[in-house]
Amino acid sequence: MADAQLVQAQEQYLRDKAASPTGFLRHVPTFRDGYDMATGKVFETLLKAEFGEWEDAKGLEGDDDLTVLRSLHTMAHERFGDMVNTFSQVAADDDPSLNADGRLKIAVRIIEPKLAKLAELAEREFARVDEAIKHDEAEIAKAVRVADPIDIAVHSDIRAHIRSLSGSKAAMAAHIAINSGDLQTLQAIASAPAYMTGLVVDGEPHSAYLAVQRALQERMAPNHTRRVDALRLGKARALQALSALDRKANKFLDFKRARQLIEREVKRGAAT
Repeated sequence: MADAQLVQAQEQYLRDKAASPTGFLRHVPTFRDGYDMATGKVFETLLKAEFGEWEDAKGLEGDDDLTVLRSLHTMAHERFGDMVNTFSQVAADDDPSLNADGRLKIAVRIIEPKLAKLAELAEREFARVDEAIKHDEAEIAKAVRVADPIDIAVHSDIRAHIRSLSGSKAAMAAHIAINSGDLQTLQAIASAPAYMTGLVVDGEPHSAYLAVQRALQERMAPNHTRRVDALRLGKARALQALSALDRKANKFLDFKRARQLIEREVKRGAAT
């Protein structure tokens, strides 16, 4: 008896869902999703946390690659707004012949091409940004290798001295060189593997060694270093926004089922 009641309840639930204007949604957006479909209110703080906030890089406002990354970040926000507006429009369609499956097909036919187009654009632009980062990193590597021949002659002695110190004192010497702007010492350390100065921990470069590399890059190639930082952060922000959009789209819509329904519809049309 209990099993029969359970089956009956499940069947009634499916009938109610099919008849509901929002039954086409896998999950109806609420305020916790950044948009409350029932009230139309937007939770901006939550969306900023999920999509990430864009941070402008000082001195690089006109950079083409950063402009594209910012556009991708903005477009992800806009596509989210378009998507939830589409949900409301599909739910408001008063065509009596529409059930949940019919509304799902309509929604996915509108939304999926826009998401696919944005994903294709992002893939293309990310590849271009990756190439730009490689180029700047090559310029940085070239710049940090430039040193006075007189300084190069004593680099090995500087490394030997630092290696002779204990681990903490070697790290301290590296940080003193950073703070004092001692280019000769910075180049001596960074131009050789970390183990040659004893700046290693469990076989890996010590944080002080990495700090020296960073300080030398900022000293010898400040513009390229700043641009690489900005491009990496910009790409991360764009990826965060695009990932949030994709995650939400799949939370709200069953794209796999929609494709199956559309394919079935096409086959029926071809058979008639």
